[in-house]
Amino acid sequence: MRRFVRPSATSLRTLISRAIAKRMRSESRSERVRWSGFNDLRILEDRLWIYFGHPQALEDDGRAVVVVPAVGGGTGDIAAQADGLARAADDALRRFDAASVDVVGYSAGGVVAREWVRHGDGADKARRVLSVGSPQHGTAVAEVAAGIAGRCPAACRQLEPDSDLLRALNAHDETPDGPRFISVWSDADEVVVPPDSALLDGALNLTVQSVCSGARTSHAELPSDPVVLALLRTALGPGAPTAPAHVPC
Repeated sequence: MRRFVRPSATSLRTLISRAIAKRMRSESRSERVRWSGFNDLRILEDRLWIYFGHPQALEDDGRAVVVVPAVGGGTGDIAAQADGLARAADDALRRFDAASVDVVGYSAGGVVAREWVRHGDGADKARRVLSVGSPQHGTAVAEVAAGIAGRCPAACRQLEPDSDLLRALNAHDETPDGPRFISVWSDADEVVVPPDSALLDGALNLTVQSVCSGARTSHAELPSDPVVLALLRTALGPGAPTAPAHVPC
């Protein structure tokens, strides 16, 4: 497992204050944030998109899309969230007579998707798993919320660095056999701290800034970032996943 480097307490308080301020500014824009024409994405909520059918990258290219609602508002046990994803995947496979699904998980949704693959039956049913700004090795913000703020529900506690869930999830092979894994994040993320907690050994890893060097995309802005939207096409297409090129930054 990669080593998690914790920021200082002062830095953490500053990061949390900034993240809260950004969220408050974003709330007024939340209903306008869309995932390339899919259902509205509420800022900082975790959602999983299941893609299946003919391997076209987006719904408007002919692909069917299912939005998996978070179990218990997204704050409950991550293993329970993974069970909900498993049920949605099984239903999608039956309804659309598909051989596999592609799953896109934003924020903690990416951890839920990996939990389904690692400890459920997702390895046999997922073709691609794309995580967007996901704290795959935890976030110091959750650690501070648990230790200082005292307001950290089950899923939050499981996203503390070195939690039991993350230790089990990242033991041995972070990207087990089955689906292809892709992870994208922003170096300017102040919710997933440090941002490269999203990095997965064995995955196609990229930052927004590796494509658009001047981008200052926050955690809340990731779902509508042009690099992320372009990655939907290059990661979920018929060929091997690749980083997008020629993105209008």
